[in-house]
Amino acid sequence: MHGGTAGMERMPYATDLPDEQWALIESLVTAWKQEQVARSTVFCCFTPWRQDGLD
Repeated sequence: MHGGTAGMERMPYATDLPDEQWALIESLVTAWKQEQVARSTVFCCFTPWRQDGLD
């Protein structure tokens, strides 16, 4: 089972994917998460500049 914290066991969720299924989508999910972080970083920096009239 994918995810979790190293060395800690948890009860599986009904929505958990088996490792084989996770392997098929991992790169898509990882790319999406990285894009969201990049967007939020840009937004957090750009918004105050825009509010100050520096855009």
